[in-house]
Amino acid sequence: MKISKETAQSLADDAEVNAFKIVENKLVGHSRWSLVFSLILEKDDKYYTVEYSTGSTELQDEIPFEYDEDEIELAEVTPQQILTTIYVPVDE
Repeated sequence: MKISKETAQSLADDAEVNAFKIVENKLVGHSRWSLVFSLILEKDDKYYTVEYSTGSTELQDEIPFEYDEDEIELAEVTPQQILTTIYVPVDE
C-alpha cells in the first residue's frame, strides 16, 4: 500500500490520519546523525509497517521521510505473539 509523504509524516508525528490507527512507534536503531523508528499502523483490520529516521539532536535538521519519494510504500504485516524469557534477581 502506498500513502503520500505528507500522510506518512503526520503519522510519524503521532497524528492519526486517513483512518490509520497507530499501533506502535518505537526506536529500533541509530546512525551517527539519525534515529531510526519502526511505525506499525492498522487500517481496516490490516497491519502495515514502515521505517523512518529523524535527526538525533536538535542540530541535525532531519524530519521523517524527508529524503523519500512523494509516495511511501507500507509493507503489510501480521501480528504474532512471541514468548520471551527474562531473568530477574532471586530474593535471598
